[in-house]
Amino acid sequence: MNRDKNKKNSLLKRIIITFSIFSIFVCAIPSLKVSAAKEPPKLNSNGVALMDATTGQLLYSKNPDTHYYPASTTKILTALVVLENAKLDDKVTVGKKPPTVDGTAIGLKEGEVFTVEELLLGLLMESGNDCAEALAEHVSGSNEEFAKLMNKRAKEAGATNSNFKNPSGLPDPDHYTTPRDLALIMKDAIKNPDFIRIDRTYSLQISPSTIDGSRRWLNNHNYILDSKSNYYYKYSVASKKGYTTEAHFTNIISATKDGHTLITSCLDGEGINQVYGDVNKIFDYGFENFELKKLYCEGDEIGSFMVDDETKVPLLAGKDIYYCTNIADKNNLKASIDYSDPIGLEKETFNRGNVLTIAKVLVNGTEFTELDLVSGIDREFNSKKAIDNFYDENSTKIKVAITAVLLLMIFIFINKKKQIVRKRRKSRINRIINR
Repeated sequence: MNRDKNKKNSLLKRIIITFSIFSIFVCAIPSLKVSAAKEPPKLNSNGVALMDATTGQLLYSKNPDTHYYPASTTKILTALVVLENAKLDDKVTVGKKPPTVDGTAIGLKEGEVFTVEELLLGLLMESGNDCAEALAEHVSGSNEEFAKLMNKRAKEAGATNSNFKNPSGLPDPDHYTTPRDLALIMKDAIKNPDFIRIDRTYSLQISPSTIDGSRRWLNNHNYILDSKSNYYYKYSVASKKGYTTEAHFTNIISATKDGHTLITSCLDGEGINQVYGDVNKIFDYGFENFELKKLYCEGDEIGSFMVDDETKVPLLAGKDIYYCTNIADKNNLKASIDYSDPIGLEKETFNRGNVLTIAKVLVNGTEFTELDLVSGIDREFNSKKAIDNFYDENSTKIKVAITAVLLLMIFIFINKKKQIVRKRRKSRINRIINR
């Protein structure tokens, strides 16, 4: 009996110990899952920017406004300019200069004819410098004229601290960008679905040469997009890498996870392994630690004002406003809007959706961005309202004028009456005398 009892107690103890160990292990697992890196990782590249693609906020940076040679990441801007200034099915005849360009090339020959889309594939997949120059000549006639379009488009993207001299990224003392500027250029590029489609193409054969009938295979060398590559990042959307002895290794990548898109630019990296390692680390840091919050929705009523005594005009948000916040601070996020009522619209006709004023969006009391406030109604200023408005604005003067006119009319009437009476009296006197 005692032996059986001891066995039962021993078994019970083992069960309790095992359950306790299991409970400790299970409780430890969630803490491992939710723990996110609070500090950004150490990176090899000398110039780095981690940017939210929706708002343009820098979430992490390392020398973000320092000038670096971009190498072939230049071709992101080249592709964007071409897509906005040419049609994909345009025919391009290769001139004398593109086949002689230095650096990587797909072997274009003078006189060959390709479509813009085929040359864009060669530009982004194979990083063909010959494709870059052929496209530049097609759009602008020369590299020099095309560079003017590049610089104009870069500034429109907000990249005001860069200068571009050629469409390929070949070294030039006056050809430079910054991590922030390069990220801003990619931010605009990924808005174009043709850019993403072409940039993500894995492999294809383009049309036969119009000179010797040979065919060319194009393969994508942006390895971060390739699921079979050791450098693959599963959330990557678009990418362009580059290298020259002057620029060292460069890369610009966008990635999307759970609807949140980030951009990472890496400039002046020591080697391809280090640069791709930087990209993976900084993206993981960004997705684990930051969250995109919608502050205002397009069409939200922000306020209203009286355009006249009878008409109340709702002021609506003209677009969605987002803010990227550190997850640790998201519960402390306070947004507000500061604006003044529109003025000078009393005599204006406007429609729903017309911008009436511009507001400042504040986050925790600091100005973050601007927001167009649009009319929530149609309002017609017609002749009746014009008359009513005129009367409202000049009512005192009008009353004085009417009173003056009435007094004048009374005066004239009385004076006329007196004249009639005098004439009648004079007439009676004359009749009496004549008798």
